[in-house]
Amino acid sequence: MNPGRRNRRARGDDPVSPAPPPHPTATATLSGAITQSMELDPDLTYHIQGTTIVEAGATLTIPAGTLLLGDVNFTGSALIVRQGGRLVARGTAQEPIVFTSSNPEGSRRRGDWGGLEVSFGNELNGLTLNGVGSGTQLDHIQSHHGSDDSFDYSSGWQGRGQFWAAQQDPHDADNGFEVDGNEENFDAEPFTDPDIYNVTLVGKEAGTGSAGESSRGIIFRRGTAGRVYNVVLLGFEKGFDVDQQETAARVQIRNSYVFGQEDGMFESDDGDESDAPIDEEALWNTDGWGNVASVDPLLVDPFNLRMPDFRPAAGSPLTDGYAEPPPGSDFFEAVDYIGAFAPGMPQWIEGWTTQDQG
Repeated sequence: MNPGRRNRRARGDDPVSPAPPPHPTATATLSGAITQSMELDPDLTYHIQGTTIVEAGATLTIPAGTLLLGDVNFTGSALIVRQGGRLVARGTAQEPIVFTSSNPEGSRRRGDWGGLEVSFGNELNGLTLNGVGSGTQLDHIQSHHGSDDSFDYSSGWQGRGQFWAAQQDPHDADNGFEVDGNEENFDAEPFTDPDIYNVTLVGKEAGTGSAGESSRGIIFRRGTAGRVYNVVLLGFEKGFDVDQQETAARVQIRNSYVFGQEDGMFESDDGDESDAPIDEEALWNTDGWGNVASVDPLLVDPFNLRMPDFRPAAGSPLTDGYAEPPPGSDFFEAVDYIGAFAPGMPQWIEGWTTQDQG
């Protein structure tokens, strides 16, 4: 998963996997409750041992270039920031902040550690945001080899996002987007109701991978609302799924492409979690939404797990029919393409992300 925004021109010698700086040999430990504000030292490697909690009123500052290892010798190693606590972590392309497993390179596995802000009893999403408000901003984040959906938002989130991308493991992955309202009351407010622009979701190439993996590109359900624009859905077993009539009445996906599904672009009636099945194809083709199905978006090399290229290739239709964000927005950047990557420009993932497989 690579959500980013604005600066898509960060570059390195290797377009995807930059050579990591040498790890500091001196170590320190993070564990238990952090009740006083503290700043870490980038010249130390930090071992997160067990559930480590930044409590309300405390700020944990992590400088650029800091390496933090979730210690696999402790069950449930994770960094949790309580509501009222604060995490300030500002890396750079040259000095990224890295959270990873304490296992040696080549032996790391998904689920080795619990992630950042994981909630008790919840899935290991890598980055989980619960109870965050309008003061939270994330950009240039990579979550690599997580254990659940690529993007999973719910429970009344009403934020904004742009330039999100996911490439899934064809043998071990769930949904590209899994979006929920309140699972006990589909009319409960506040509704999950964000605005998101420019997304590229890549599942598995048809005829490859394992059955049941990369199951859906997008599933909207349980009364969620929200608007998603300029999405490329490529691969997956099913492309687009909507459950419950309450969801179909509130959610919108516009100016988007779905192509290359293993088992159909739209969920069948018997796959809907609804008493009254949803006609996903009719919803996708709503007048004025500008969506396209069965047309290859022509990405350069999206299924390459080592050096993917998600840019539109020459002749791609993604440079037409895009949605522009509201004029004068203080957040969204106006671009002239569909998906998360500009044609003919360096990918914004270059120089600071990794595609290492362990």
